[in-house]
Amino acid sequence: MDKTDEAITALRELSDETGFRRLRTLHEGMIYARAGRLDEAIASLVEEGEDVTAAPLRKVRTVAKVYVMQGRQQEAEDLLSAYLDRFPGTVVIEQDLAAVTSGGQVEQQIGPAEG
Repeated sequence: MDKTDEAITALRELSDETGFRRLRTLHEGMIYARAGRLDEAIASLVEEGEDVTAAPLRKVRTVAKVYVMQGRQQEAEDLLSAYLDRFPGTVVIEQDLAAVTSGGQVEQQIGPAEG
């Protein structure tokens, strides 16, 4: 078992019954993204039928970052734009959208030092 799978296994202790499902799935997604396992990241981050534009800011930024990493720039732009429609004036999302629109990346760091 590699370190990524070990981390995911450890997070499974934060079960749905304990009320930590959202926290667990966010961190699972970030771990998978950091490991380059992008399909698994999206599967952990986005539940079927979920409106991600209503999700917490960190989750929206993580999903947008993974979309860009997958080459899905338009989906990242659409997500960020929809979030801004819902929460206008969110400066960090405005910056992310500008970066993605110009061919860049969401600058959210995903790693141990960043939490």
